[in-house]
Amino acid sequence: MGKLYRRRKPVAKAKRKSPARTQKIAAPAVPQGPRRYSKEEAEKIVEETWDVSLRDAYKRIWEHPFTRELEAGTLPIEVIRGFICNWYTAAQEINAASAFGFYANRQLYTRIPELEDLRAEGTADEFSAPGPGGHQRTIEGVAKGLGITREELIHYPLIPEARAYLDNLVCILSEPGRGGGININEERLAEWFKIWSHSLTKHYGLTQTDILYFTMHSEADARGEHFGGPVIADDVMGHADGNRYVAKRLLEEGMGPADPRTLWPLISTWATDMFLLLLDGCYRRYYPQTKSNRAVNQ
Repeated sequence: MGKLYRRRKPVAKAKRKSPARTQKIAAPAVPQGPRRYSKEEAEKIVEETWDVSLRDAYKRIWEHPFTRELEAGTLPIEVIRGFICNWYTAAQEINAASAFGFYANRQLYTRIPELEDLRAEGTADEFSAPGPGGHQRTIEGVAKGLGITREELIHYPLIPEARAYLDNLVCILSEPGRGGGININEERLAEWFKIWSHSLTKHYGLTQTDILYFTMHSEADARGEHFGGPVIADDVMGHADGNRYVAKRLLEEGMGPADPRTLWPLISTWATDMFLLLLDGCYRRYYPQTKSNRAVNQ
């Protein structure tokens, strides 16, 4: 006789709870494109973003041991020579990228002839004053005063930190849409080059003729300065004022970035970070190795 099985009572199915009503989540706002700003709005945005950016650059670069020791006259001559050898190539490529930026941003300059005139004057000055070869050629005078030959400058291999700094800046200057070829930190270089001019003559024995590159740029890159005299062409707007003026006109014409208060300080931070990388590289690689600093510099 087979086994008897009891029939199981059917289990009542649990009632499915209706899904709770959830609050609708709004879609993220789509970033707005560039818009036109009034002259007053553009002035305020540029002055605010530039001042914030440069305050950060001044603080971090002036606190770097490279700058502090250069100003005090205690930076070893080996570090100074190493920096100049790398800066020679950097100046060449930066000027070339800036000139190419004229082509890359041709739509901008075609639309605003006054900016085309300003850029043309600045570019021409870079390549022609105080003579053939322009500003960059005057670095050879600094090198000569430091005992570096032109052949050494031409064939000197860049350290990786210098190449990284340079490629970042070339990208900003030569490609459209990354700030219109605006170099915010050019103002910072003007003040930093004043330290070079003072220190090289006071502490390292160079003459005013030797340091022409630094004296020219401390004038050319500063605010409120216009080139003049026998060395620099007359009536060319200083680079710092020129960069601010271009930025303002971009905003007024609706050709600036969608969020200038974010983009321009970010570009400045990138440039400052990469410049500090260059200083780190020169300081670490060229500083004479002693028992006390070998572990720090490795």
